[in-house]
Amino acid sequence: MKRMKIIILMILLMIVTTYTIGIAAESVLIKKQDDDFSNEISQPLLFDAEITFTVVIDDGCGCNPIEGALIKAYGGSGYDEGVTDENGTVILRLEINAEYTVEITAADYRRILFDFNVIDDQYFVFQMIKKGTSSQAVQLYENFINKLLETKF
Repeated sequence: MKRMKIIILMILLMIVTTYTIGIAAESVLIKKQDDDFSNEISQPLLFDAEITFTVVIDDGCGCNPIEGALIKAYGGSGYDEGVTDENGTVILRLEINAEYTVEITAADYRRILFDFNVIDDQYFVFQMIKKGTSSQAVQLYENFINKLLETKF
């Protein structure tokens, strides 16, 4: 009888120990999953991408850079701006996985506004049109409309 009590007591002790270890292991696993999930959410916010802007004159070849164009980017968790160098280039550091509105201005040129999402390091080239002139595409369209108006049906 004494032996039976010892065996039952040992079995109960093993069951309680196994149950306690299982609960502890489950709580550790859940905490790790929560930590992994929170890292996935916050990880992209820690990194910036280098966004390269090149601004050139809309003269057909796109090979004449505009020095001194001001480029401003608003959105994400902040703001960055820069002025183009002699090559018409500036690099802004913007937050990855964020949406930005970019404004490009230069003396004697039409302002450019556009929105984009930062995915990774990106490169953009813009052709700016002088104020008071129209681009080749607009000129072709205007010529087409004028020819249509002159045509008798």
